[in-house]
Amino acid sequence: MDSDLIAKLQKFDISAKEESGVTLSEDDIVVGIQECSRSLIGKIYGEKKANLMGLKDTLRSIWKTQHPFTTRLVGQNTFQFVFQSEEEKQKILTGKSWSFDRQYILLKEWTNVSIQWADEEHVDLWVQIHGLPLHWISADTGIKIGKIFHWSRAFTQADGDSTKTTSPGHTNHNSYSTPR
Repeated sequence: MDSDLIAKLQKFDISAKEESGVTLSEDDIVVGIQECSRSLIGKIYGEKKANLMGLKDTLRSIWKTQHPFTTRLVGQNTFQFVFQSEEEKQKILTGKSWSFDRQYILLKEWTNVSIQWADEEHVDLWVQIHGLPLHWISADTGIKIGKIFHWSRAFTQADGDSTKTTSPGHTNHNSYSTPR
């Protein structure tokens, strides 16, 4: 480190007033809580560092919200998306799986605790299987196909000429819920 910088840092001192900190009341943070309650926290999983401006532009064109939303970098490949309404937030949260630059985006609702991702071990994946014989389209078949990939849930849906088996992924091998 530069010796001038080290000398300056050694002279740095915190006053008694600064050391005492700041006390915030509920009234001081109510606006922030209201804004955060309309937000989603997104984590991009992948090797690449996400470009904030590229992410903003891409998601604006994909999500097509009625009102602009704010995007903030809050950690390494972790972002806060603040929407102007609860309805728009829910539309995005309950929508399909999202990706950016070939990397998966995991979204969750804001909570009033620190952002933690270690407990997130699942992602929603939509798998489409073409040419499946009609007599194979059932919940049991969907579950059996899902077990191959260690998915916890499988849903089957016939859609015109194709059959969709949609399976939210999870690493728990023993938990298979009833498909809807």
